[in-house]
Amino acid sequence: MIKIFLLITIVGAALASEPRPDFIRTPELNGDLYFKTVSVGEVTTTLFALPLAYSCALNKELSFDAATTPVIAFTSLDNSTVVRLSGLKGRLTYNFRNMLLGTVGVHIPTGTNKFSGEELLTAGNVSSRQLGFSEGALYNTIDIFGSAAAGMVFKDLGSGDLSIGLGGSFLYKGSFIPTDVADSVYDPGSEGNISLAVEYLFLAFERRNTLLLDFGVTMYGEDKYSGETFRRGNKLNWSLTAQSSVNPKIPLSLRIANYIKGANENPGRFG
Repeated sequence: MIKIFLLITIVGAALASEPRPDFIRTPELNGDLYFKTVSVGEVTTTLFALPLAYSCALNKELSFDAATTPVIAFTSLDNSTVVRLSGLKGRLTYNFRNMLLGTVGVHIPTGTNKFSGEELLTAGNVSSRQLGFSEGALYNTIDIFGSAAAGMVFKDLGSGDLSIGLGGSFLYKGSFIPTDVADSVYDPGSEGNISLAVEYLFLAFERRNTLLLDFGVTMYGEDKYSGETFRRGNKLNWSLTAQSSVNPKIPLSLRIANYIKGANENPGRFG
């Protein structure tokens, strides 16, 4: 498996090093190398990953994307190494008259999920939010997602232009067995999101100025495992940003933001 991973790494890196096409509609394959190591006490966790993404346009309105990530993760303890192809994602995006953008996609498992007792240490550390690994999704599940976003522009409204964007998304997460120690099925809850953005561009004091308001709400379904249920609290975030410039070479930006997270139900269980 390690030889296959290294072969994919070499091929992906070679393809990603090719010059990007000038025309954005040209099919392209992009690859990145990701490496991070974190030490907590006497335990060191390391992750090496190769995110790969392919994009192409099927016609003027419809485009296709696919992505996968080969990973090697290990800790300083013996036998705690995980080598796998971390899922395959496919997505179709439809652009309707540059006003409405619709997306539908699926995440397809590319391997088993039953980690051994030794592997669980590495898998848990890599997926830990506190350690901040950005490529730490090692479990493979059948996930289905869809979204829609619409935008409108109002020209010459007052002294500037007003743009309004509204979007919504839904993610269905499939169940899986996380460990070979027990055959308990973990059934994660689905997620829904609603986002709103309002931007106003205007000229004042012979400068281009921007006011931007972002607002988002994310709602979570119930997670189920071994007869227990766990629901993450919904979250709400907003931000207000003002941008201008002191002179053409010195930009000026002011941002106020807030993030609110609801209480988890059954917080005694680690979710």
